[in-house]
Amino acid sequence: MEFAQFLIGESYGTFRSAALSNYLQAHDNMDFNGIVLVSSVLDLGTISFLAGDDLSYILYLPSYAATAWYHKVLTDRRPISMRSSRRRDSAPRANTPPP
Repeated sequence: MEFAQFLIGESYGTFRSAALSNYLQAHDNMDFNGIVLVSSVLDLGTISFLAGDDLSYILYLPSYAATAWYHKVLTDRRPISMRSSRRRDSAPRANTPPP
């Protein structure tokens, strides 16, 4: 009976899993049905906060915002859809005089 073989690499292990699968195919004739890359870093430049390179900050912002929301650090924790609809409803209408 044959079983499906998968290789899983996490974080920096994603580089190792790619190299390991290549090695096992070349030296031991072992084939995989798939390789799973968890939390992969495909471009090491995106995890380095270097002066003049804002890409890392841009890519980290959603995770930082989600973490701040979860830990109740944000002052307005309502979903964006609720905040934007409130603004739209409270905006003055074109045909109504100002108060």
